Amino acid sequence: MPCTFSAPILSALARPDIELVGVVSPQSVPDSEPFRLIRGLRSRATATLSGQASHFAAPRYMVRDVNHPRLHAELASLDPDLIIVACYPSLIPAEIVAMARVAAINVHPALLPRHRGPDPLFWTFQAGDDQSGVTLHALSPQYDAGDILLQATTPIGPDESLPSLERRLAQIGAELVGRLIDDLPHLPTPIPQDGATATWESWPRALDREIDPGWTIERARRFIAGAAATHGPLTYRADQQSVSITGPAGPGAGHEIRLRDGSLFVAWRS
Repeated sequence: MPCTFSAPILSALARPDIELVGVVSPQSVPDSEPFRLIRGLRSRATATLSGQASHFAAPRYMVRDVNHPRLHAELASLDPDLIIVACYPSLIPAEIVAMARVAAINVHPALLPRHRGPDPLFWTFQAGDDQSGVTLHALSPQYDAGDILLQATTPIGPDESLPSLERRLAQIGAELVGRLIDDLPHLPTPIPQDGATATWESWPRALDREIDPGWTIERARRFIAGAAATHGPLTYRADQQSVSITGPAGPGAGHEIRLRDGSLFVAWRS
C-alpha cells in the first residue's frame, strides 16, 4: 500500500470483530531511517490510504527498508493474527510472514497462476484477455507463487479501461477478504499453483507497449482501450511507419492500422 487497489481492501477491515494493529506503507521519498512510525493521540494515528480516511486508530509505518531488523522487531511487537498485503512493491521477507499466527496473505489483481508480477493489469490488457479476477494466496518466498485460498473472476468489457477494471477488482478483493475473515480461524483449503501454466511478467518496457501487426483486431482494441491512457502512448510499426497511439477512435476517424484480420482506427499523435 498505497494504490487505488489497496484502499477498499483496508476498508474491508472496518468491522467490530477486527482490531487493526498496524498499517505498513512504502516510503516513496529518500530517508535515512529504515522506517518511520506516525503516531497520534496515545501513540496511535488514524490510518489513511490514497486520501481515504479509515475508521481505525492504528500506528502507520512508512517503510523504506522492509528487510531491516528494527522494523521486524517493531512489527513482531504487534503480535498479528493475520497479515494482509495489497499492492506492496517489495517481496515480504519470511521473518515478517512468520509473525502471522493464522495466515499471511496477498490480494493479487489477476487470476493466478496467470499474470504473476508487479503490473498484472497492464499484462491482462496486453494479452487481450476477456476476463480477469482477484486471487487471495498465501505469501511465499517467490512473488505471487503461494497457495491459492480464494479466487473470483469478472468479465472485461471490450472497451474497458485499466482504471475501471482496477476499481472493480479492488471491490472484489475487499469482498474476498471479508469472506476469509468471516470463516476465521478456519481457512479455505489451500490449492497449490500450477507452475506449468504460470506466467511471470515484470514492469513493462517500451517493447511491451508495441502492437504487433500479426495481432487480431480484438486483441489490439482491448489493449488500446485498456492501457493506452495509463501506459501509453502505445506504438504500432509496419510498412516502414511508426504510429504513436493514444487511444481508440471511431470507424473512419483517426489513423488506420492494419492487423491480421482487418483494420482498426486509432487516435494518434505525430
